[in-house]
Amino acid sequence: MQTQDLNYLEDAFSSFINSSINRVAHSGDMVYTFRITAGELKAGTGRQRLHESVIDDYAQFFAGHNVAAQYDEKFNAFTVTVDLNRCVLRPDEAKFLATAMETFRADHT
Repeated sequence: MQTQDLNYLEDAFSSFINSSINRVAHSGDMVYTFRITAGELKAGTGRQRLHESVIDDYAQFFAGHNVAAQYDEKFNAFTVTVDLNRCVLRPDEAKFLATAMETFRADHT
């Protein structure tokens, strides 16, 4: 995987995690679904085409974080499902999640 791909994926994954955690405090839900279009990938990485090997690399990146990502050729987009109960979090994200869960519990007990 090229550096621009890894940088794009790290940024996208971080955004998905932060968005999911923010929503936990209000809904208590732990599973969220996001989408990344081929156009967004190309614009974010400077790629002209998404070869099958690149799509596989992207899916493996998410799998390595215990996140489901499936590419739909019909819609030219990845569907990314983040389950906060299972995904890999950085220490700051784990702390943020614990705080969001405490907030939800305090507001709903």
